[in-house]
Amino acid sequence: MSSSSHSSGRRNYGLDVLRTWAVLMVLMAHGSAFFFAHLPQHRRLLDVLGWLGFIGVELFFALSGFLIGGILLRTGAELKHLPGIYGFWRKRWYRTLPNYYVYLLLHIVFLYALADFGGALAEQWRYFFFLQGFAWMHPGFFAEAWSLAIEEWFYLLTPLALALLLRLGASVRTAFVVVSVVFILAPVSLRWMISTWHPEISLDVHRKTVILRLDGIMYGVLAAMLFHYLPALFKKLRFALLALAALILFGMFDQQFSGHIDITRSRLFNTGFLAGAPLAGAALIPFFFYLREFFQPAVKFHYLTARLSYSLYLCNLLVLGYMVRHINPAAPLDGRGALMMMSFFILVCYGVAHLSYQWIEKPGLALRDRLPRKRARQAHGIENPVQAASSG
Repeated sequence: MSSSSHSSGRRNYGLDVLRTWAVLMVLMAHGSAFFFAHLPQHRRLLDVLGWLGFIGVELFFALSGFLIGGILLRTGAELKHLPGIYGFWRKRWYRTLPNYYVYLLLHIVFLYALADFGGALAEQWRYFFFLQGFAWMHPGFFAEAWSLAIEEWFYLLTPLALALLLRLGASVRTAFVVVSVVFILAPVSLRWMISTWHPEISLDVHRKTVILRLDGIMYGVLAAMLFHYLPALFKKLRFALLALAALILFGMFDQQFSGHIDITRSRLFNTGFLAGAPLAGAALIPFFFYLREFFQPAVKFHYLTARLSYSLYLCNLLVLGYMVRHINPAAPLDGRGALMMMSFFILVCYGVAHLSYQWIEKPGLALRDRLPRKRARQAHGIENPVQAASSG
């Protein structure tokens, strides 16, 4: 299937729709901070927005897995050799690291400006190597970096695991199946054991610890494997998988808001629901992959937001912290005022994200795309809609 059937230029429209609403759910969840002054009457709204933010990040995991899985599948046997692995890493690093390190430094500067630094710098070196939440609770500093650490470790470990199996003589398909099983079963089993032996450990620890969440991205890789090996089935199952995703998400929503379980200490939530959310995200991918463009203003909005999504994710808490500290009305906000502040917060995030995309992310992508064509094909795969769905 050609990309032109379902995408504009190099991007897949349906996956950009998913990416757009994933980041908007995160922004709305964080923007709900402006309703805190009215917590009693807005409690349910805050809970729902928080749930949407949780789902938004899990959608990002699924989309990342689909992109990365497609790239690795097309790279195939080249992963046996160091140039193939390094080429993949280099492509990813050009895409993710420049923006990340700029925002890490901005967070450090912001912390200094708050005169709330203490001795924290001694611990912040971990952020430069994505070790801040590797096997322990992610700190509060640069809070959104927890999901980026999971993704970067997935980018690092998955090609190495595939390379090991390929060097041992496994076929590409067998290597992917084995690595997928291990990367799903190991974190799920760890979460189950920790929830059983240490029920006092909270949901946030399970959710934001690297070694406990690598399965979140692997569900997207499963979708990429289905597309790669059985493309006709991938298309045929899109409505059934959409129904499955809706069922999973409705079940999670019902369990969380019915009061049946305490999600902060629930073994079911820590184990099953932390798998169910990215699994639902992966199940949405086939339907959205074939979504056609309609209503041109919406198309432009989705392409713009998807292109800025990484910068939006990185900048939003920094923007929120500045606004809460420096744009604080003397009188408490009513509901309408809080909604206006949330809307203003999102607009400011778009402005900041546009600047960081133009000045940081886009130059990094341009440098990445100037790699020699032969090496680029080996490391990144021949262009198609899967690759284009999240490329800059």
